[in-house]
Amino acid sequence: MFNNISWQNYLIGMAIALAVYYLVVGLKFYRSEIRNLYKPRPKRTRVLQEIEEDPPQENDELVEIENLISRVKEVFEMAKDQRLATGEVEEFLNLVFAEYPSVKHSDWRDSVNELVVSESEKVAGILLTTQQVNQLWAR
Repeated sequence: MFNNISWQNYLIGMAIALAVYYLVVGLKFYRSEIRNLYKPRPKRTRVLQEIEEDPPQENDELVEIENLISRVKEVFEMAKDQRLATGEVEEFLNLVFAEYPSVKHSDWRDSVNELVVSESEKVAGILLTTQQVNQLWAR
């Protein structure tokens, strides 16, 4: 009985059986995903297109704040290594703050100030207050 079937007929039959099997399984378990492929997508509104064209500038601001924080940490590491006085550290911080004028008027300024106060105590052993740090921004 199997002698009458050629290998070519056997492979064609198996390919058809596999195609039917995967079609049934796909329709049974992935029906909603298949429907979503053929549904018409809603057109983008003009507002969404404008948002995509003009990404928010917050990423640039966050990158700048990260750079500022790393520079502040460098200042305190240097103060620790060279045992700088408080006045010298304040001068270095003033120079660093001058490099980042956009952060001066940022919403993140208070957070940066708190970080400066905590890093000054933790790393360099210098006691700075939030008021002193705010005065450094004003110089």
